[in-house]
Amino acid sequence: MKKRILFFRETFIFLPLIYIGFSFLGEGNSSFPMELLYGAPFIVAGLYFIKQKNVSLLLIAVFYFLHIIYDLYNEELTNNIGVIYLYREICIVYDFLVGAFLTYCYFKFKKSHNFF
Repeated sequence: MKKRILFFRETFIFLPLIYIGFSFLGEGNSSFPMELLYGAPFIVAGLYFIKQKNVSLLLIAVFYFLHIIYDLYNEELTNNIGVIYLYREICIVYDFLVGAFLTYCYFKFKKSHNFF
């Protein structure tokens, strides 16, 4: 279980970076600056999760849940036509499952404060 948690913590930064990558796929797509702007809080959080050793599981879970909101409104915010069909929906499900898993782990391991 610890390996899964570390994986989700260390790969969080890829969630906004994938959207930024999609901005290069759409021909004539000028969504890169908007993806960078709206993805910046998630990139900063991802860097924080990688750099810090003792990050609260609940904080990571909250950011996964916040990323669901970003997934829901990404098309309206950035007009990124490079995003592949159903990616947003798949990402929403992924974010929810990971957020729920990390929330479960937080409450399960709450008594041992030094999980990492």
